[in-house]
Amino acid sequence: MKKPINTLLTALQFVAAVQPKRSNNPADTHCRMFGNKLSASGGPLSASIGIQEEIECCPNTQKLIEAIKQCPEAINLTMLLPDELSVKSGNFQAVIPCIRQKDIPAICPIAKTHEVSPEFEVALKKAGSIVSDKAKTILESSVQLREGSVIASNGEVILEAWHGCLGPVGPILPALFINALRKNRSKAIYQLGYMIYTLTAYYEDGSWIGTALQRDPAFPDLRSFLSLPSNPIPIPLGFFEAIERLKPFSNDGRLYFTNEGLCTDTYKTDGAINLCAGLPVGISFDIDAMRMINGLADKIDFAVTNRLVYFFGHNLRGAIGVKRI
Repeated sequence: MKKPINTLLTALQFVAAVQPKRSNNPADTHCRMFGNKLSASGGPLSASIGIQEEIECCPNTQKLIEAIKQCPEAINLTMLLPDELSVKSGNFQAVIPCIRQKDIPAICPIAKTHEVSPEFEVALKKAGSIVSDKAKTILESSVQLREGSVIASNGEVILEAWHGCLGPVGPILPALFINALRKNRSKAIYQLGYMIYTLTAYYEDGSWIGTALQRDPAFPDLRSFLSLPSNPIPIPLGFFEAIERLKPFSNDGRLYFTNEGLCTDTYKTDGAINLCAGLPVGISFDIDAMRMINGLADKIDFAVTNRLVYFFGHNLRGAIGVKRI
């Protein structure tokens, strides 16, 4: 028999997606239950979702999640003190620390301004797959919304994914925002709220996730790197499999196209080589950069310039930096 869905647990996991696992700021580790809404914030992110519970408090998010996971039956929530929430179910009870309502800043969305299709979120996640929230620069830790597309770069790879929606143009979204969206796979964004410094993504059940936008006047025009003439061919059979075989043998994180095959730098004495038909000679590329497009790209042009390779896939295009040898 399938276990019934605990709606409060689901709601808590939704808002927890915007909070860091650890923080010295209580406002980033506690959530707000007020007016049949559950809200939370963490760094540049915030989120809110409707709940049935009418209790008003600001409990520690992760501790409340862990407590509710242990509840075998109906859950009873009771405030014992202004800073203590009792969670009781059957023979289980836990006390969750709380902070005051005024200790959490206001958590509000931006009014809806744009409708989007499910392809918008797909494009966000494709472009977001090549950047990291741990990167030190805005360029390498963000994606930018363009006319009908999302574009990003990590310094080695540029990837543009099309969605075709009439959304805002120019906002720079942090990778943290896309990571939070990835944690909610059961529903898709259908509307956006946009103002100059913030963006809110809405779901049809009324829940939302918002983010402060990145600001960088020097953010490059990444599309300009993708406008050169090209003549793509299907990616050679076994190309990505060869990369995976050779990666453990590379000493410098790169692979080389030679007359003898695709190989590591010193394969003759300490390395490996893999024969792969259809590859040019005289190129070197970063292994991790090329691995990022596995599963996304199906065509490639190895000869765009001495420094760039172009790739193409379903509703996407991009470039990878290479070296000539």
